[in-house]
Order: sequence, then C-alpha cells, then structure tokens
Amino acid sequence: VLFGEVGVGGLLRGAGQAPVRIREAWNLGFNRFILPARKCPFYTDPGIRLVGFSTLEEALDALFEDA
Repeated sequence: VLFGEVGVGGLLRGAGQAPVRIREAWNLGFNRFILPARKCPFYTDPGIRLVGFSTLEEALDALFEDA
C-alpha cells in the first residue's frame, strides 16, 4: 500500500491519519506500506512492514523492487 501527497518538486508529504490507514489495510490483508518518512510511525505490530521515503522517485523504486 502506498499513500501520501506528492509536492510539485516530487517531495512526499504525509496524508492524515496514517496509523488508521495502516490498520485498515492490514485488516484487509496488506502487510507492506510505503509512505512519507516523516509520517512513518515509530512502532508497529509484528508482521507490518513500513518503508519511509522522502521523494516520489525513491518510493516508486521501492514499490517495484520486488517486481
């Protein structure tokens, strides 16, 4: 799951209520989350993989690294 806002220069900004979004997606069966580094919570449940990035380019690289 990838979420956040993209600024004009490609910098990622946080979307509101990150923990709520993560929990809901986790309940739907997702376990990998790519989000702005500033919104990356410091703790999670076991099995949830959070990946934080600063730019859209970094996030897309991570999104397709397993493809």
